[in-house]
Amino acid sequence: MKQRPLSTRIGLMLVIGLIQSCTPIYRAGIPNQPIMKQRGDVEISSGIETGSAFAEASYAITDFAYLTGGGLSWISNNGSTTFGEGGVGFYKTIDKSGFSFSAIGGYGESSAFNSNWVSIDGFWASESIQARYARLSLQPAYYRHSQYADFSVILRSSFVNWIAPENVNSESPGIDFYLEPTLSFRAGPPNTKFFIDAGLQIPAYQSFRHFNAPIHLGVGVDVIFKTLK
Repeated sequence: MKQRPLSTRIGLMLVIGLIQSCTPIYRAGIPNQPIMKQRGDVEISSGIETGSAFAEASYAITDFAYLTGGGLSWISNNGSTTFGEGGVGFYKTIDKSGFSFSAIGGYGESSAFNSNWVSIDGFWASESIQARYARLSLQPAYYRHSQYADFSVILRSSFVNWIAPENVNSESPGIDFYLEPTLSFRAGPPNTKFFIDAGLQIPAYQSFRHFNAPIHLGVGVDVIFKTLK
């Protein structure tokens, strides 16, 4: 019985070490499924997520389309990364079945620094890298919704087209493909919900060699309000 708490602590230390040991140049956004209902809805999210802090905002321009933008700052033991991304998305929810689908296309920029990169043969040519990319994400989801709580299973897939990475040992980086499943739980008053998200970022295909952050754990708050009556 005494070994179980020790093994649990060791497992947590290994997970934290794995997460903190790399500096990614692409990171899946959390939360990644809007809960807006109709034109004029605004959703603002902020929180902390496995080594980083983030803020996102979305505005429903129609009953099925929205604009979104956000940023994230990641800090690890030997490096740091900042992200900025904006795009347009489409969503449709069938309340009776609990099925939701959304798709988002966007443009992002990232800037990363890692003091160990110059010592890794064939990785980067310097300690820092700046990159631009276009992203398309398909997000089918199943959710259970009530006035004070939401639970969703999101099966997101993302295509990341690298436009202009600098200091990468590849002239044509190409397109990466990621599987990004996420579990999300939200609870609170109708217009302000606290959330806990847990997800994976699995690189099914990478067009060039770069670090990936495989585990995502996030907590934060969603604020939703209407600008149109």
